[in-house]
Amino acid sequence: MTKVEFILNETLSMNSYERAMMAHCLISSIDHPTEDNIDQAWLKLAENRLSELENNQVKPVSWDELKQKIRDS
Repeated sequence: MTKVEFILNETLSMNSYERAMMAHCLISSIDHPTEDNIDQAWLKLAENRLSELENNQVKPVSWDELKQKIRDS
């Protein structure tokens, strides 16, 4: 049995509160993207969408049109 399998088996034998705490600690230990990386990703997405609009690759839809499409679906 690997170390990971052992820890997983031990964790699964815990109560739900303890498992939630374990999950929280593990997720918190994972590297998260920095604010700068997130800002750059949003900027790139916004620039791409603007380019698509300017090049008539997509058609803008108003909020009212979108709500109606959702209701109709």
